[in-house]
Amino acid sequence: NDSGSIRIGKFRVDDADKRAMGWIPFEDVIAYSRNVGAVRVARTLGRDVDESSAVLFDYWSRIGIGTLSGVDVAGELPGLAANPAVDRWAEIDLANRAFGQGVAVTPMQLATAFSVMVNGGERVRPRVVAGIGDEEMAPGPRERVISEELSAELRRLMVHVVTKVPWYREGTEIEGYTVGGKTGTAQIWDSKRGEWVPSTYNFSFAGFVGPSVDEPRALIAVRIGHTKPTIKGQGNFELNITSYELFRRIAIDTINALDIPAGQVAPAATPRP
Repeated sequence: NDSGSIRIGKFRVDDADKRAMGWIPFEDVIAYSRNVGAVRVARTLGRDVDESSAVLFDYWSRIGIGTLSGVDVAGELPGLAANPAVDRWAEIDLANRAFGQGVAVTPMQLATAFSVMVNGGERVRPRVVAGIGDEEMAPGPRERVISEELSAELRRLMVHVVTKVPWYREGTEIEGYTVGGKTGTAQIWDSKRGEWVPSTYNFSFAGFVGPSVDEPRALIAVRIGHTKPTIKGQGNFELNITSYELFRRIAIDTINALDIPAGQVAPAATPRP
């Protein structure tokens, strides 16, 4: 039940537009970025706040959020993801972290996490160096962290996102190819001032492209950082180019560079009752 806002103790969590969508399937909670829906789902992950927090953090850890990816460059940061076993989460912490607030990830972590979700459930160590001289570098280790069945369901969920929402469909559609992904809109915390940077956001999109929903060939994560959008109303931001439109441009170049064949576009996920 997307009620537009939800009260948690003395706190209140709102959807970005503060408008209720009512009873909607979970797929649409993700497609329309409904904070309230994410909070309600997070509460069902366990019997209480502690157990739900542990489940959420466990999946973060599996897919690489809050940990170093091991990429072959110096200076990688682990991001920010508080472990509830070390620093217990209050109910409002679970609520906020369910939709990404109070969590910080690097673009590399974001790409690594999404690759797990679309590649069949294996966590892969990313790399920048393909080879040295004539010697090709061996691929990094792979570790199964979620099931193939869950990965397939997540791929279909991402396809649903970019086919259900009209402006995402218009901004990401590539003829002959299946595209799936998810947008992100993040406020920026000023640690020196102890407050949010006013009217400034990080916009991101992570997604895949391939001949079909079961053949993802490339995973692309983009970020438009520290941006002041034109604000047209509550939760309504306009940019010269959106993160998902930028994704599409890069995806087209990637298709050409990797010679990815076209295929039969799969339908969006069908919401379960």
